[in-house]
Amino acid sequence: MMARGEWMLNGSTLVVASSGELNDGQHRCEAAILAEAAVPVQIVFGVERATRATLDQGIARTGGNVLAMEGVKDANNVAVYLRFRIAVARGGHPSTTVAPDELLSALNTFAPFESYTVPIKGWASRNKLSNGFMVGAHAICAEANPLAAQAYADQVATGVGLATVNAPAARFRKLVEDIRLGRVRRTPYELAAHYVVGFNNFCRGHTGPLGWRDKDVREPFPTPVRA
Repeated sequence: MMARGEWMLNGSTLVVASSGELNDGQHRCEAAILAEAAVPVQIVFGVERATRATLDQGIARTGGNVLAMEGVKDANNVAVYLRFRIAVARGGHPSTTVAPDELLSALNTFAPFESYTVPIKGWASRNKLSNGFMVGAHAICAEANPLAAQAYADQVATGVGLATVNAPAARFRKLVEDIRLGRVRRTPYELAAHYVVGFNNFCRGHTGPLGWRDKDVREPFPTPVRA
């Protein structure tokens, strides 16, 4: 459109913060550069930089978009991780709405996503699981009992050191395999809960099932066993 000279003013503005940084309009600017075209624009100057998180809330600006504007790496996974951590901290459910300003505040409330990615993130990716939920589940276990959480995560990710097929990590790996093969279904939130139940069984030396469902009655999210 820009390259063909068909661009028209429609009332949308470029928004420049008082810091001189662009709050809104990045995509339009990039499009003009790629089209090598000069186009008319309307510009608003002088708003606070922090207001960029409130833009386009009626459109598809995701939590990942908001975090990416803050320079957060792997922003989409971090957004899911933070929403999960907020939901668990509230004792609620991941469908609970989390506003952009809450998401930004959560960056300083919870331990960084990258602190807990090894070895769970790579394993989750290979199994097409939600990195945000799985890293979040590992994170709350690690904050309760760091050594046990790392040992459990290593068993889940590698399958090494499993005493029996009923070992908690073995049960969890089997559940993930069943999900991958379409034998059962679990939401990412449910799977994260099963991970924590498995961790608790691991800490207690139990080999029972990873029972937890969020279907008809929402059970409280399991609390990790503390050291």
